[in-house]
Amino acid sequence: MCVNPLGDITIMTRPNKIPTDTMSYNLTIEKRDHKELKDFSTKESQTFNMQVSIADLIRTSIKLYLEDLRKAYDRKDRNTDRDNTEK
Repeated sequence: MCVNPLGDITIMTRPNKIPTDTMSYNLTIEKRDHKELKDFSTKESQTFNMQVSIADLIRTSIKLYLEDLRKAYDRKDRNTDRDNTEK
């Protein structure tokens, strides 16, 4: 919250980093994982000269993991389809 000289109070909102519909999820992780994410967050922020939060790292990790899962299941489905047509 910021107070300007005229006494008005301005609330500074957090910038929206996700331009699509979102939902919140409460995540419990080990303290050592959180510390490591915090350290990487700091390094990434310094490297790219912009704020990179722990949440940014988690969201990116989820996107990459989902992409890998889609590829793995797509391969599995293609192999299953191929095996079914050969019989």
